[in-house]
Amino acid sequence: MPLDGVELVNGDKNWKVVRDAQRLGQGSENPVELNTGAEQKVITYFELPEAAFTKGLKIVLTAPGSRVELPLQ
Repeated sequence: MPLDGVELVNGDKNWKVVRDAQRLGQGSENPVELNTGAEQKVITYFELPEAAFTKGLKIVLTAPGSRVELPLQ
């Protein structure tokens, strides 16, 4: 699953994964390999304005042929 398809969305605004934070935090490189039926903890960092933390904020994960939206409330 390429983390390039991960973003935070609120209305018509969106924010991508902060790549420098991933490197500085010694996080995993993109992409992350996820196997069917297995669980893996994935931490992503985003930088967004305080005003974005309102009702409607969600994390969106997209991959070829699929899209998952998770509300962050």
